[in-house]
Amino acid sequence: MGTVVDVAVGVQVIVAAVLGGRRTVLGAALGAIFLIVAGEFLRPTGELATFIVSTVALLVILFFPNGFLGSALAHGARQ
Repeated sequence: MGTVVDVAVGVQVIVAAVLGGRRTVLGAALGAIFLIVAGEFLRPTGELATFIVSTVALLVILFFPNGFLGSALAHGARQ
């Protein structure tokens, strides 16, 4: 069984891949960059930062199921 830190890192990797786009390495990298920047930007909010980032991840899953990059690529292909 993993430690709390191991589980938290694993969850962050999955969230980064979902946010950026699961089908490309670049999408996962963009998702990781987003998580880092959002975490630093929201640091003054304390524990509320985790809630805010989780809410953004949930909204991305609901409205952009292919992630940021996947949705951008699909939108570009349609035009």
